[in-house]
Amino acid sequence: MTAQTFSRRKRWLGLLNLAAVVFLGLYILVIGNIIVFRHPYRVDLTEERLHTLSEETRNRLELVENDILVIIPFLFHENAHIERQVFARCRSFLNQYVAHQPKIRIEAELNLQSQEDSLRWVEIRDRYSLTQSQLNSFIFVSSGDEDLWQVVPIDDLASWETNPPKIHRIDPEGAFTAAITRLIRKERRKIYVSRDWGEASIKETGQNGASRLREELGANGYEVEELSLATRAAVPPDCDLLLMMSPSKPFDDSGRAKIHDYLLDGGRLLVMLGPGSEGLDTLLDEWGIRVARGQAFQKQRFMGGVTRWSDVVVALKWNPLHPITRGFSATRFEVLGQHVRPLELQYRDNLTAEMLIETVSPPSESLASVFIDRNANARIDEGEETHVVVWGAAVHRRRPDRPPPGYVHLPTRVVVFGDASPFTNFWIDRFSHRDLALNSVRWLLGQEREIGTSGDEWVERRIKWSPDIAAFLFWVPIFLFPGIVLCFGTFIYFIRRS
Repeated sequence: MTAQTFSRRKRWLGLLNLAAVVFLGLYILVIGNIIVFRHPYRVDLTEERLHTLSEETRNRLELVENDILVIIPFLFHENAHIERQVFARCRSFLNQYVAHQPKIRIEAELNLQSQEDSLRWVEIRDRYSLTQSQLNSFIFVSSGDEDLWQVVPIDDLASWETNPPKIHRIDPEGAFTAAITRLIRKERRKIYVSRDWGEASIKETGQNGASRLREELGANGYEVEELSLATRAAVPPDCDLLLMMSPSKPFDDSGRAKIHDYLLDGGRLLVMLGPGSEGLDTLLDEWGIRVARGQAFQKQRFMGGVTRWSDVVVALKWNPLHPITRGFSATRFEVLGQHVRPLELQYRDNLTAEMLIETVSPPSESLASVFIDRNANARIDEGEETHVVVWGAAVHRRRPDRPPPGYVHLPTRVVVFGDASPFTNFWIDRFSHRDLALNSVRWLLGQEREIGTSGDEWVERRIKWSPDIAAFLFWVPIFLFPGIVLCFGTFIYFIRRS
């Protein structure tokens, strides 16, 4: 009788132990799913980090103060398979924003094939003054001002073709970050672009124009406007930054004096030199940057192993300490220039000049792979060889160690690049040119918190298919994974028996 009671008690204890284990397992599973659902995280295994928020975006999200509501109305026709795929990818990427910045949240995700969602869409349109045409879009609304919103249509997120169905690129990060930036900056900083000395036009859409630079600045919350100093007595007082891109005509004394007075008063200047910036060199020399005479050439290796001097100069070295270039890495930095003019850093009282980018000869080269053509004959002459060519520099006015009574600090800042071609329409979207231009603008305007490097757009990559790969992908899930589990279980069984 005692033995039976003991056996029954042992059986009940075993059942209770099993129930407790099952309950705890389910509890851990539910809690884990809740945590993952509310804080999604994806492991990005792509070499280019295509599915991870870039440093630039993360810095921008830190500036969000008011809640940003996202409304997603969609209605696709039956055969719009490629559009659905693009929309789904972009919707998935939006989760990274929501996870990183809790003030961004999904207000409504509406499938307008549903009558209930259609009625709610009517209410939302009336509330935020939206229109029926804003379907298949991501609408970002500021909770602080419901009349302030930004629409990102599907056409801004990707490019594709439907016959045959193929996605060429997807760039949700660029479009989403630009929309959020415009909501953050209600007061836009003013950038004037000079137009008196043959500069590249921000309205020109050709290869040598600067319309793409203007678009990028506008997308990042800046107001860009052309300026003719010849018709003004001075640089306008609302000028937050003066941009001079590839001036090609001689400067007059009056224009140079106006720019000098602007800098003396704490102005900000971004100069992208052209092949002939006569007169501007004198102004820059007063502010710690000397434009050396001549043009840089670099030894390049072409197809067939032929090596010759080229006017295309590559900058692979950057200043890791300066805020403009600090965020670059060896795998994400390359700047190409043509007609590059070398820069030399000068010492000036209360001014600090620093190198941003430079061209250096590889350590394996026994001779210098760069030379400065000082006599414009496009060939290397004696004394023109060099190992280093600086063609990007920044200057700021530093505070004195012991400021005198009544001292007022004027935060003058200047950035100079020895060539403007990286920032033209043809080149700005390549290599590190866009990031370099935007980071320079942000540093000049004192927006160091927003400096970073952008993400890469998604491009279609397909696995090379073969019968061997197909067989591998078929047999591994069926036999290999279950076999590993079976072997592990058998190993544990014999361990416990022993």
